[in-house]
Amino acid sequence: MTRVDVIGAGVVGTIYAAQLAEAGHDVHLVARGRRADELEGGARIHDIVSGRRSVTPVGVGTSARDTADVVLVAVGAHDLPEAIKLVPTGRAPVVLLGNGIVDVTAGLPAARAVVAFTGAGGTMSGGEVQQFDTDKGKRFPVTIDAHHPAADDVRSLFLSAGVPVDLEPDMASWRRTHHAVVVAMAGALELAGGDPWRLSTTPDIQRVLGRAVKESYVAVRRTGHHLTPAHLARLGKVPEPMLHLAVRQMFTSTFGINRFAAHHRHARLELSHLAGEMEGLLDEAAVLAPSARLLCSRLQDPRPSLIVGSNDLRTDPTAPLAAGLVALAGLHWWSRRRQG
Repeated sequence: MTRVDVIGAGVVGTIYAAQLAEAGHDVHLVARGRRADELEGGARIHDIVSGRRSVTPVGVGTSARDTADVVLVAVGAHDLPEAIKLVPTGRAPVVLLGNGIVDVTAGLPAARAVVAFTGAGGTMSGGEVQQFDTDKGKRFPVTIDAHHPAADDVRSLFLSAGVPVDLEPDMASWRRTHHAVVVAMAGALELAGGDPWRLSTTPDIQRVLGRAVKESYVAVRRTGHHLTPAHLARLGKVPEPMLHLAVRQMFTSTFGINRFAAHHRHARLELSHLAGEMEGLLDEAAVLAPSARLLCSRLQDPRPSLIVGSNDLRTDPTAPLAAGLVALAGLHWWSRRRQG
């Protein structure tokens, strides 16, 4: 049994606290005020994919324990400096599960700071977590810096609770690639007034989103990082017409509505903070990035959304040619299979 303290009693902290407690670990959740009162009867979670509701007893207190074997910090990037003040002294590894690309360890000693990223997600309603962290039956993994000395121990801890884990050999690049996509998608939703249906039916917003991702990827590479993981890296190579189709499918799906749109509604301060960090990356890379900067500015200073169906921006002139070549290649492959 591992003594685990969780700083941050929001969606992510509550989900992992409950999962670890159900696995038999000694879990202590740091919470104050109304949230501490809500947790007196246990961590209440509603998995909106499976429909399962659970109430898991967890320890609750206003401060972390000096005896903890592992500390999880599950707060947004804008709250990280204050959360770090609650980390107890000692040598226990501190797993940092939040977003952000600037000062992600918040001054913690490198020997203790395990940079990671959460796979859990959802919203909070009346003290109950509405959990959404699965897609097509698969739970999203926690991603952990593979080079940290405590990586294997932290991995084993999560696996013991049934939480999948990815060990990432280049966490700095991974976080920047992920950051580029998250900010672009959140900014596009802001441009659509927070309405995923409007985003899925407005070609101009889809074009701005696609261009913002590509511009941000240029900044990631120019600052000495590479694009990873592979499925996100591929977004930068998709021709505009095909990307528009993917965006429409994404934001009309249960996954898009619950994962992206819900996060956009409930994490406005965090997204504004992340947009500021993205602008800093664009400045560091000396990239003009008009689309990426537009979406960053919208997250930091909300303004009226675009008209539904707006279709004034010209499609990237290279996109139809690229789409045609892809179609021809597919036709050639299909004809060879029939002949064979």
